[in-house]
Amino acid sequence: MPWGDPDSGAPANRLGAALRRRREELGLSLREAARRIEISPGYLVALEQGRNPSTGRAPMPSPPILAAIGRVLGVDLATLLDLAGVGSPHEAHLLLYQTGSAFRSPAPAARHLFAGRVDGWIEIVDPPLDTAGSEPQPYDPGHTLAALADVLATAPRIDGSRLGMIFGANSSVVSSIADPAPLLASEATWEHDVAAVCRAATGADPAANVCVYRDADVRERAQHLDALAFTLGLVRAHPRVAVEDEDGTVVTGSLAIEAILQRAQPAGISGSTWGALAAAAAAGLSREVVAPGR
Repeated sequence: MPWGDPDSGAPANRLGAALRRRREELGLSLREAARRIEISPGYLVALEQGRNPSTGRAPMPSPPILAAIGRVLGVDLATLLDLAGVGSPHEAHLLLYQTGSAFRSPAPAARHLFAGRVDGWIEIVDPPLDTAGSEPQPYDPGHTLAALADVLATAPRIDGSRLGMIFGANSSVVSSIADPAPLLASEATWEHDVAAVCRAATGADPAANVCVYRDADVRERAQHLDALAFTLGLVRAHPRVAVEDEDGTVVTGSLAIEAILQRAQPAGISGSTWGALAAAAAAGLSREVVAPGR
């Protein structure tokens, strides 16, 4: 069943219409559905109508209530959170992998991926590093976090704004770091680290936390980097994955993961064999990176 058009109205109206449709498809009365969900029939009516008769405002169901609704109606929690305009707490952290050799701003793709969820963007991008003749350097994630803190401290405040963060700096250092392990380790805690900086500066978590990596940067380090292990580490460190091609096309989920793995084909494996392996691995990784409890 289609679960609503994101442009078809306010979140409460979209959620209510979808709940009512699904309940009727299952042949459940209001009273029976409410009993199974363990809420009052009156509250379910308010949810379906998108209006609390006592206050005149739209009800704001909590994630636990939405999870109970999902179990009873057979709808995944991510869909209900999206319809309610709540958003999964992990949906903000996204890997945006750009293909092609030419540098291009990740902002258009980020705006597309978080349409309707972000009011303003902050982009942290280091200039390309000149590493000719220099020794690889240790990676220090504190540099980027300090840069974010400085920007947030001086940026104009917009009351009630939902800020999105774009980090392109890490991609530019892939070709210059001595060991990629600290970079991957920082990605594993990046969601928490960025949220802590944002809460300290603005009192709220970011609405989007986009980590940008470019295939050209990974390939530049190919002689000294296990591209497959590195990209697998990136995928596993991000609850959401997207790939932007040179023409601006953006894909997400298993298709994005498969596209990333295709570019890390090991030597000695034929294209057809690796294609089949990449597709199978992408399907498994897609389930892994969106698993509850991350």
